[in-house]
Amino acid sequence: GPYPDSYFTAELSVLPPTEKALLQNTLWPELHKFYGHSHELFTVADSPNSRLVASACRASDPASAAVLLWDPNIWTEVAEGSATGNGPSPLAQGAS
Repeated sequence: GPYPDSYFTAELSVLPPTEKALLQNTLWPELHKFYGHSHELFTVADSPNSRLVASACRASDPASAAVLLWDPNIWTEVAEGSATGNGPSPLAQGAS
């Protein structure tokens, strides 16, 4: 690769990494932050036509188990549904 192994240094910590550490040690640049979940993100996926992005967080209770749908052109939340199967599904309601 273009960088020597000494360029990357392991960081051991019991605390979450700082923004500076993430910026230094992440392979891909951060393009957008997903605000709206009550816990850290667990997964992100895009639709086959790339018109929507879905995000879900690690939920500690059913009320926090939300799937948020985003418009990736303007990064605005366009729908919210339940990841428990007990609430409304934005996909079933045709959010697109």
